[in-house]
Amino acid sequence: MPGMANCPRCGAQHELLDPTFARPDPFVRLGPARQKAFAQATDDLCRIALPDEEPRWFVRCTLPVAVGGQPGGLHWGVWAEVDAAVFARIRELWDAAEQGREAPFAGRLANSIPGYPETQGLPLAVRLTGPETRPEVRFEGAPDHPFVHECRAGVDRHRAAGWLGLQGAHDPFTEQAHGRGFVCSHVLGGTHPVLCVVHDERGEWSFLCGRSHRSDLRVVGIGRLVEVDPSLRELGARLQPGEVAERADASAPWRCGPLPAR
Repeated sequence: MPGMANCPRCGAQHELLDPTFARPDPFVRLGPARQKAFAQATDDLCRIALPDEEPRWFVRCTLPVAVGGQPGGLHWGVWAEVDAAVFARIRELWDAAEQGREAPFAGRLANSIPGYPETQGLPLAVRLTGPETRPEVRFEGAPDHPFVHECRAGVDRHRAAGWLGLQGAHDPFTEQAHGRGFVCSHVLGGTHPVLCVVHDERGEWSFLCGRSHRSDLRVVGIGRLVEVDPSLRELGARLQPGEVAERADASAPWRCGPLPAR
């Protein structure tokens, strides 16, 4: 599992985390209204069916990369686009204990990795790993691409930390609503932790204590909230417009789902 590591190249202590895409790029580019009308997506599977176009199918996977001096390396969280027959077979085997015996499926990378020439469409082999783990992908063939070369050869800790920095440059918290969000008075005053995060259909963020109180929201920089509670960072990529995340207390995991109908 990624963690803290001293970098032999620069001497700094890097926190190595798994860079992750919450959704395939074609889904994100639709925007909230078209996502609702023409797509269905969970944290594992996605389907897009635009008018006058063939449906597209996506599966969330992990891409393992060796990191020098880091046992287990790291795993990119990426999406693979597959054809309809492959998608149907993956769903058929989703809960099967013996799914790892299935031969790898053909797929294509469905995310643009920041800092590289276009990566969408790079060929993948998609392998099922078990009912409790996500499918794993590796690059197929011999594409002459710098990201492919690095993933196959492995990277050092400095480069691995740089990958996370590239992801941070595209953090939805800084790209949407100019990095600002609404907070209730309890969160603003520091008397209660954030237990409810709302990403509404307009793309605006609200960070609430989860208790009932009057409408007394204030605007703050989201970066300030993340500094106090780093567990909020994962929601920047994970929570889509029209969704809400809740947890029982500050140490509990986030549970995400659609906003209740008004």
